[in-house]
Amino acid sequence: MVKLISINSKEDIQRINRIACEQSFDMSLSSGSMIVDAKSLLALFNFIGKKTYIVAPDDISPNYFNKIIKMCIKHDLGECFTG
Repeated sequence: MVKLISINSKEDIQRINRIACEQSFDMSLSSGSMIVDAKSLLALFNFIGKKTYIVAPDDISPNYFNKIIKMCIKHDLGECFTG
């Protein structure tokens, strides 16, 4: 599952990191050629001010993924898609 978001503050980063650390599956953030594990707090700060994709495994429920996104960020830029 992939969702385009906008990260605008360190609070957004801290919230994404906290929620990613609570999950039993891996999540990552991607922008341009940069891909980072969402559980790696320090690396996430590179995404402030950028349109970013949150990526999670395709086998999780789309409803659950959308719930996670809503908890993570207020700047949702589009629909979820898989693959």
